[in-house]
Parts: sequence; structure tokens; C-alpha cells
Amino acid sequence: MSARERRTLAWKCTALLLLNFPAAAGIIWSVIGVATHYTVVVVNASQEPLDDVRIVGGGCDVGFDSIPPGAAARRSFWIQREDTLRFRASRQRGQIEDVVDPYVTRSLGGHATVTVDRNGGVATAQEHRRSDPWFWLHLADCPDPRL
Repeated sequence: MSARERRTLAWKCTALLLLNFPAAAGIIWSVIGVATHYTVVVVNASQEPLDDVRIVGGGCDVGFDSIPPGAAARRSFWIQREDTLRFRASRQRGQIEDVVDPYVTRSLGGHATVTVDRNGGVATAQEHRRSDPWFWLHLADCPDPRL
């Protein structure tokens, strides 16, 4: 292999290595975006449509279209600041309001399901993403060494 071929190969290898940094940054940025977004699913199990459905708090004001009886709608967004996340909707019998999540913050994403029942009652269920990147190790089905 000549000196010229070695230099060309060295430049190609260097270029390949340098191109990995922007690719890695893009992957990390995407993972952070996915890990920190909050998703809310609103389920209308009542007999009336839900109008002016909103999720408010944490610097967000997310609107839904009207949700017909028996239907569900989903929205994802990023929390802007620490706050309480609230659900608001109107129906023929009046306003409905409930706390979706008592504490939300920018650094921790989550998922909540808000269900409006036949009587207009609201049930919420939250699932927060763990901030520990190795949480899956704690969930592994490993035998207890003390046994």
C-alpha cells in the first residue's frame, strides 16, 4: 500500500469517526424527547359527548376536539414547568374538572388515562417514567441470592 493510499484511508476513517458524533447526538436528543414527553388519553365512557376538553397545567394548555360517547382521544406534549396537571371538560350536565397528576415536571415524562364514567365521575391512572436509566435491571426476573 502506497503512502497516498494510506493517507486516503486515514482521511476516510477520520471522516467516518467524526460523522458518528452528530449521529450519536441526534439519537440522544431523540431519546430525551421521547422519555420526557407526557401523554394523556381521555376515555368517554359516559352517554354524553364531552366538549371543550382541555388538559391544563405545567405551562401547557392542550385542547381536544369533542369526544363522543364511547370514544377516546390521545394527546402528547412536553411539560414546561413544575405544576399540577388538570383535566377540564364540559357536558350537558355541566363542567367536569379533576386532577390528572398532582405533580409534573420537565424532566420526568409520563402517561395518564382519564376516564369519565356514566355518572360523570372521573377516574385517573398515572404511570411515570423512571428517572433511573437502569430500572429494567431492577425489574428483571432474577432469583434472590438469599434464598
